[in-house]
Amino acid sequence: MKKIKYKTSKIYEELVDLIRDGHEVVCFLHDNQYIQLAYAKSEESELYEKKMILSIVSQGAGYIQEYNDLDFIECCKNSSLEFIQPDL
Repeated sequence: MKKIKYKTSKIYEELVDLIRDGHEVVCFLHDNQYIQLAYAKSEESELYEKKMILSIVSQGAGYIQEYNDLDFIECCKNSSLEFIQPDL
């Protein structure tokens, strides 16, 4: 079987720009034992008007949810998150 190589990135500022522009992006979360498939997205907060939540979602649960770009980026770094760079 041939393996497909994907171009991944840890440039989290680009990830923030992509999801703030409305894209959902495939991500990989690295844990001590395994790699978890997830996706990044943004959505309007139900609690705070005019605020966008930046989220990493995996298996139906929110893994990372932040309002602030810098806090989101820090959580991505702490999770060793990588995302597939889309061809736009």
